[in-house]
Amino acid sequence: MKKLLGALFGAVLILGACSGDDKPVALEAKTPVKAEQTETSSNADQPVTAPSPADQGAEHYKVCAACHGADLQGGKGGAGYDKPITGLSKDQVLTAIQEGPGIMPKDMVKGEDAENLAEWISKQ
Repeated sequence: MKKLLGALFGAVLILGACSGDDKPVALEAKTPVKAEQTETSSNADQPVTAPSPADQGAEHYKVCAACHGADLQGGKGGAGYDKPITGLSKDQVLTAIQEGPGIMPKDMVKGEDAENLAEWISKQ
């Protein structure tokens, strides 16, 4: 009899725990919250524009500068690359990025980022 009562009590506990109301509890603020007005600069009315491909290319070059130097002249990086990478066409630079000549790892920058980087380097 005690086993039957124990089993019945356990079943009631399990069913009671599983049959709760699944609605999320809404939290209400007791006092209204006011948004603080922030100061705006004089150019706040101007639309925000994405960085230009040239700006993106310059940003991606930071990865390359470790070996090719900040001035694209080479010889200053840990890899000992001693040739300048200026004066190359966009296609030449893009091929180098994709294929990784010599000890340069290939595809360090991919897709549109590689296109922007190649464009930026070719114009330096």
